[in-house]
Amino acid sequence: MRDTIDQYIKIRSYVLSSVTEKLQTFLIDKLDPLIKHVITREIYEMVNKELVEKFPDFPKHLFPQMRIKIDEEEKDITVGIQTYLNEDPSLNFLGVSDMDDATYDFYVGDCFDSRADHKLVARYGHYAHNLYEGTRTAESEYFLGMFTPLSVAYGMAIEDGFIS
Repeated sequence: MRDTIDQYIKIRSYVLSSVTEKLQTFLIDKLDPLIKHVITREIYEMVNKELVEKFPDFPKHLFPQMRIKIDEEEKDITVGIQTYLNEDPSLNFLGVSDMDDATYDFYVGDCFDSRADHKLVARYGHYAHNLYEGTRTAESEYFLGMFTPLSVAYGMAIEDGFIS
């Protein structure tokens, strides 16, 4: 497991430098929003292709996921690259954030509990037990205005359209 984590950290570092370089090369302020969307999609594709070529022995489903968000009003580009190894392929990566001196990766996935449609996960380490997970708790914390890892994950899931 430790070898996989070390390799993952190396791959994440490569992704960070590659995405930063590509964003600086391709994204110009005066581009149409649709063109910016197409360019970010192409950046995803280019980076994923590079990873397969550069790290052929590493399992593809364990490659770091990323999210590129363009805020047109603020003229800001936010890049979120998964910090920790996630072995659960059923989770959709929402983003990454620092909270209370810790970095969290946020995910949303299908819930097998009939009382909820989705589960939210906030991961704070590489190992399987380094996470907070919840469904109704995340929703309650979000609507109560609490600032917790699960409430942040819930807010990101709403923003990205996973939860309506």
